[in-house]
Order: sequence, then structure tokens, then C-alpha cells
Amino acid sequence: MKRVTAALLGVAFGFVLSWTQLTSPDRIRSMLLLEDTYYYLMMATAVVIGTVGVRALRRRRTVTASPLARRHVTGSVLFGIGWAVTNACPGPIAAQIGQGTAWALVTLAGFFLGARLHAAGERRRAALLVPLAGLVAALLVVAPAGAAPPKQGVLVPGQSLGGLRLGATKAQVAAAWGPRHGSCRDCREETWYFNYTPFQPQGAGVSFRKGRVAALFTLWKPEGWRTRSGLRLADPDPLLFALHDGLRRTDCGPYDAQVLRRESTDTVFYVYDDEIWGFGLTTAGVDPCR
Repeated sequence: MKRVTAALLGVAFGFVLSWTQLTSPDRIRSMLLLEDTYYYLMMATAVVIGTVGVRALRRRRTVTASPLARRHVTGSVLFGIGWAVTNACPGPIAAQIGQGTAWALVTLAGFFLGARLHAAGERRRAALLVPLAGLVAALLVVAPAGAAPPKQGVLVPGQSLGGLRLGATKAQVAAAWGPRHGSCRDCREETWYFNYTPFQPQGAGVSFRKGRVAALFTLWKPEGWRTRSGLRLADPDPLLFALHDGLRRTDCGPYDAQVLRRESTDTVFYVYDDEIWGFGLTTAGVDPCR
């Protein structure tokens, strides 16, 4: 009965992790780049609840306090490095595997390796080998897998799209979205297309001026892309007008581009058949039509 209860609680926990997007690599990346406050607000709530709970348990002498030691600081630093490199912490690993995130298997292997070394009493060796093994494995597996347009990219109006900013170099684009891309032959500006699947239109694109990113945009309503305020592709366009004032319409033929200007940057919302079809980010004055 205990095993059944534990299994049910584990399934419920995994569902909550997925539902709250704690398994999303793109959400974690946006947090670490200080583009999204979602996790910080959640952590602040957890700290408050945890503080109240621990104080209550200490009064009942159920738990005892442990003085701050060097190992706590070292562990925190290594945890942060691992979190940034693998886009995961120990809790969501199983949920990420269930969602099909391949590199979570490498994270899981590093988790068991660290536990095994620690259990064997080789603390010094673990302190050196576990981070090194985790970093090497992550760089070999995670970096190539992550070098692609994000599956659930975030638009931060006036700032970034899918983790990229206007003015980025070609090398920075390749490092973030990968070296494999198609090129537009008929475009006035050099334009790269990053498609999730060969010969399928969904993905994202980048246009350059003088070797720098002048425009970023999605292609064919890729599933899961959203704004920081929660507007998602495929949402009805009335929701767009409810969230943003001062939009300027540009007729692009079969679709419209609703443009929101902030200083020297235009944030573009592409509307087709009364739905949000795509997102874009351009330097002010650049033609929003793609």
C-alpha cells in the first residue's frame, strides 16, 4: 500500500511540475537571463511557506538547526552551475524524461553517479569528479541538443524573442539556435530559417543588416510560443488588443502585422484569420511583413 501511495504521489508531483512549467528548459533559461520573473515569484512563495513550516517543526523539536558550513556554499554553487547547464534540478528529471527531453537522461546519470560516490564515502573525489563529469556530459549532449530554436519560445516585447536580441551577431545566433539553417534566396536582407523538422514550415527566422540581427520572427505558428504576459500563438486577436494598447496595423496581404513600438524597437504580432499567427521583433523602421 505504501508503494502505491508513493507512486500516486509521484505521478501527482510530476503532473504539477509539468503544469507549472518547472520542467521547461526555455522557462528556466528565461529566468537565468533575468527575462522572466515567474520562477522568482514562485521561489519567494516557497521560501515564505518553508520558513513558516520549519519554524513550526523546530518548536516541536521535530527538526534541528544546522549551522552554515562551507559545504552548503559549495553545494549551492555546484547546484546553480548544474541547473544552468542542464536546465533541470533533481525534482523535474523524471518529468522531463516523461516529456521526451532526451538530455534529462544525462542529468539522471550524473545524479546517480554523484549519489554513488557520496555513498562510498569519496567526498573529495565526488567534489571533483561529479561536477566535471556532469559538465562534460552536458556539453557533449545538451549543447548540441539545445542549439536549436526553443520549442516553446518566449517573446519579451521590446527585448528578445526565443532568447535572442536584436543586434546579435551571426555567431551568437548560431550558438543559440544552431548552425543548421536554410537561407532565403528572394529576401532583400540576408535571412536564415530555422525549421524544427526538415521540409516543414514551423520554426523561427532571423534577418540581418550589416552582419547584425535586425529582425526576429516565428514561422507558421509554432506550437507553445507565448509572450511574457501569457499571450500564446493561436489565441484569438481580441485578447491581443486587450493586453496591448497603441498597436499600429500594417497590411501584409493575406495577414496583418500589429506593431507595438517602444523607442527603437518594434514588437510585431502577426494576425491571420482572427488568430495570433506569429511573433516578431524588429528594429524600428524595418518592414514588419515577412
